[in-house]
Amino acid sequence: MSITNIDKNHLNSLLLSLNKDDNYLEIIKSNHANYAKLKLIDKQMKMLKNEALEIINDIDFQQKLQNIKTKIKLVSGTNYYLYKNSKDELFFSIISNDEWINNKCEFMGKYYYDFDKQFISI
Repeated sequence: MSITNIDKNHLNSLLLSLNKDDNYLEIIKSNHANYAKLKLIDKQMKMLKNEALEIINDIDFQQKLQNIKTKIKLVSGTNYYLYKNSKDELFFSIISNDEWINNKCEFMGKYYYDFDKQFISI
């Protein structure tokens, strides 16, 4: 791959994070092997950032589910069904949507409560 085909944004973002100026960019471009290494590091940094954002989103999701008031004790290894009542209040039930006759609540989803005390969407 020629140096002209490499996206300049990859190296620019890496250099900005390392506080290097644009003159340093030309020096790095002249060394193709090290430039490729830096491009790989930049790609890995973006993947790590995406993974961190996924973890943060999961924390937010788990926090919302953990804060739902329940009248039942949550037991690890059990499936729970999330519903919304007419007052827009969320609650968990052990009764599935198929089993519940004359259910006037909106079914929101099925979750497995695992042994790490986390809800996993099924």
